[in-house]
Amino acid sequence: MICYSHLGTCQIFYTANLIRGRGYDTLMTIDLEQCEIKEFFAPRGMGQFGVKMRPDKQILTADQVCISSIPNYNDPSKDNSFYFCYYNVDPFIMELESYTFDYKGLFYIAGEKLLRWNQKDGIIVNADTLVNHYDRYKRIEAISLYRDHLYGIARADSLFSSKFDFIEIDLKRPDSIIRIFPLDIKSLEGFELQKIFLNTSTINCDSVRLFLTASDDRFPVITDIFEIFPEQKKYSRICSFTQEKWKALRGITNIHETDHTRCILALDLDENNTTEPTNGYFYKSKCPTDTLRPYDDDFFIYAKDKIDSATIEFIGIVPDGQDEQIVHLLNEPDIAITRNQNHHLAFRNKGNANTMHWRSLLMSVRYIHPSRMASGGPRRIRFKIYSGLRVEEADFDFTLPQLYPAGKNATFYICPSDAPIELFVGLDTIKSNGGYWLELQTDPNKKLLYPGKDSSGKYTYILTRPNCYSDTAYLNLKYHPLPIFNLGNDTTLCKDDKLVLNTHTNFDIPRWQDGKKRFTFTVDQKGLYWAEVRDTNWCVFRDSIQVDYIDTMPSKSRDEFICANTNFVYKNKLYQIGDSIIDILPAVEGCDTLQVIYIKESSTIKVKENLEVCKGKKSLYRGQIVQGDSTYIFNFGSTQCDTILELKVTAIDGILVKDTIYFCGENTKNYKGYTVKPDLLYRFQFTNQTEDCDTIILLNTISIQQNSGEEEIYICPNEKLFYRNIWMTPNQIYEVKAPSLSACDSIITVYTKDYPIVKSNIEDIDLENPETVIQRIVLSQGKLVSFSITPMKQIEIIDSNSFRIYATETQQYTISFTDENGCQWSESFFVFVNNEAQVYVPNSFSPNDDRLNDLWQPIASPFTEILECSIYSKWENRIFSSTSIIPSWDGNFNGKKCIPGVYVYLIKYKGPNGLIKIATGDVNLLR
Repeated sequence: MICYSHLGTCQIFYTANLIRGRGYDTLMTIDLEQCEIKEFFAPRGMGQFGVKMRPDKQILTADQVCISSIPNYNDPSKDNSFYFCYYNVDPFIMELESYTFDYKGLFYIAGEKLLRWNQKDGIIVNADTLVNHYDRYKRIEAISLYRDHLYGIARADSLFSSKFDFIEIDLKRPDSIIRIFPLDIKSLEGFELQKIFLNTSTINCDSVRLFLTASDDRFPVITDIFEIFPEQKKYSRICSFTQEKWKALRGITNIHETDHTRCILALDLDENNTTEPTNGYFYKSKCPTDTLRPYDDDFFIYAKDKIDSATIEFIGIVPDGQDEQIVHLLNEPDIAITRNQNHHLAFRNKGNANTMHWRSLLMSVRYIHPSRMASGGPRRIRFKIYSGLRVEEADFDFTLPQLYPAGKNATFYICPSDAPIELFVGLDTIKSNGGYWLELQTDPNKKLLYPGKDSSGKYTYILTRPNCYSDTAYLNLKYHPLPIFNLGNDTTLCKDDKLVLNTHTNFDIPRWQDGKKRFTFTVDQKGLYWAEVRDTNWCVFRDSIQVDYIDTMPSKSRDEFICANTNFVYKNKLYQIGDSIIDILPAVEGCDTLQVIYIKESSTIKVKENLEVCKGKKSLYRGQIVQGDSTYIFNFGSTQCDTILELKVTAIDGILVKDTIYFCGENTKNYKGYTVKPDLLYRFQFTNQTEDCDTIILLNTISIQQNSGEEEIYICPNEKLFYRNIWMTPNQIYEVKAPSLSACDSIITVYTKDYPIVKSNIEDIDLENPETVIQRIVLSQGKLVSFSITPMKQIEIIDSNSFRIYATETQQYTISFTDENGCQWSESFFVFVNNEAQVYVPNSFSPNDDRLNDLWQPIASPFTEILECSIYSKWENRIFSSTSIIPSWDGNFNGKKCIPGVYVYLIKYKGPNGLIKIATGDVNLLR
């Protein structure tokens, strides 16, 4: 049905007897004010279309789908119509009952199914079943799209029932049917109601009407026309028909509108659909960091009415996440930004923006990928513009080149015994002639590394790329550590001794010099012994030991002098003058030693000392004047032994001191009263008035140049940094002196910049009931290093970027963040909790053992606890009592079924705030 406001009429298109493939196509015009037929004719039969339709119509027949062209955008008066027809359609369409179509796709009822049929690239995609056989509704009679919602008429109870419901089908959840309101549609003048059709009529872009047409299937008579108002949940009959001349038509199976045309709205990023270099160069990118503009030189946008809004967003998964961005370079004063994110831009017309303003804004959109390590492959960005009830979209498809990186920074372990290798295997990359290594030392061509010769450490591989950036990868080369494997140092064994050699390793069974494998080897004769093992890294290690033997025990002797009438103590025994001590000294290494000690009488004890004096000077020692380069003997008497002291006195010239001074642009300097010049060696001797010796100074004078340099530092937002003894703020230039021990200070120019302001995604939380909420922290940019929350009441830290709130009461929190730059800031948020305890109580139940509503169970809201529950009869007798947190009554008392009727419940419960409340009410027991 098509209604035109300027004509005040509706056009209804009848398709007759489509299932059998014969019949007539009938077109008529009905005046809805007078409810009269204005035109009536059957231009052509046999199931073919013979009526020339307007060029902006879409037409559906039983055995094919025909889609006509739309009017010329530049001149809508021109009729450039043509038809595209697709055959071999889904077999269900041969039982077509009702259909509707729009930019969302084609929806139709066939074979007691509700199906959706999509069209893509000129190919009809197989239909998807949306709804199939419902318990509540035996059949869906008719469907229609109205204001982006799919509505239908469903027959309730049975296939022959006259009860109907007006329903809504959620396209996101098509298995969920919403009943809007019932319909009371009665046949007129004895005709039995057989067919119902829904039709939408677009009067203008802002006015859409929904009509329901009821007809008799046996006789082609339109009985009623209703207008439905889904928003107000009501409908009204506007026309009824009983004309006899309709009886000439037979087998009417469908009635539907022929005009689903949308308001004229066009969006074309490349009107000529060309990808030639002159117009389509932006589709190609030599380097991932190139900035792309998602439109061609012939970018086209047209709207008959005012454009309300526009969105630009990525479609599908964005491989590199937040690194890929959509930005706009132009701000139009009449267009407001309503949403601005890396993957989504949204704009709204403030009221005065025209089509050219929108075109300028959309032409300023750019795709940016700042990361040099971009993932290659296809991308899709979708443009959408909205005008009234219309939406038009266009996709920008492009492909980023896959540039192979120099490699992944890695740590690579090798064996010292390995053969020369190429380091590409450690970087997990392919060998490229465009790359080169920096640090290889042994190989003059810098291609191979020689284990055991080249040192461990960081190796740098640089890969150059034409028309793009160079990439660098680092390989930290390490040698596998030596296992605990050591046969010991070379040794000499005593006669008849044996030595057990042990590798002390669990990697592998060692192989010894005799070619056999065993964990230990026993040495009993002179020779060179070695063992070889292979560790878990398949590295081979070898160690050897030289073992010699001696024939006799070594010996040594010494004299011990003691004074007369004294004893010598050795190993807790007393010995006198003239005794000999024979002892065996156990060897820590090697053989034991035979030691002989002779005890002898001594008349003196000799002591030696040294003394230094200045040359030409004398000194007093133990009451005697001594001078340099002389030896003195002192004898100290004793009752037993005398003590002889030998003093050696050495003469010295003076105290030698070395000193250095630096010249920073000066020609001369004063040093201890002397004028000195740079780059010379001076010798000064100063007589010391308080010491015995003079002081000799060797002075070295060095001339140096003053240095200068530049530095760049970043400072956190709204902070100052104490750097080089100066408090610095962002976006300033400072010149500071860097003190130097070599006299010339360096002049450093410091440029300060500020880190970007970072915010988190944490917002206020409003909860209807106490519950547990998990918050995951996401920063607007950068990386979160740590965070803390005060107070910790109701808070549990889960990991480094998420926490859990056991929300039982309203609380304000302050969360402190630290990002990867060391910047710190705080944000506050509220958790609002409705602490009012609630108990949900069923008002009726039917314990008839049909497994439906057999039990009466009250349920408490979260953090609310039921303490006690009781049921009373109308005579106030308690027939049920429970202290369970989920009480359950089966309708029995003392094992007998209670009679149907009204009973009273009393429930005592405690809420999250600790308050105890009582709830009472009635429950109806049904049998």
